[in-house]
Amino acid sequence: DLLKYETGQTINEYVEAQRMKIAKRWLVETDKTVLEIANTLSFSSPECFSRLFRKLTGLNPSEYRMPN
Repeated sequence: DLLKYETGQTINEYVEAQRMKIAKRWLVETDKTVLEIANTLSFSSPECFSRLFRKLTGLNPSEYRMPN
């Protein structure tokens, strides 16, 4: 698989990483709610989005959005 060879990621891992990259940007740069972000990025539920976000970043989306 060329993608795995080039990136070290499966297609699912690559898509997941891209979705999280967009989510992080939207959390910081927009006023979109977690629900809007989850829906726009085609997560099955906001809870699923939040769980994956926390797994990958160590923070829930609301914590990530807060200024330090």
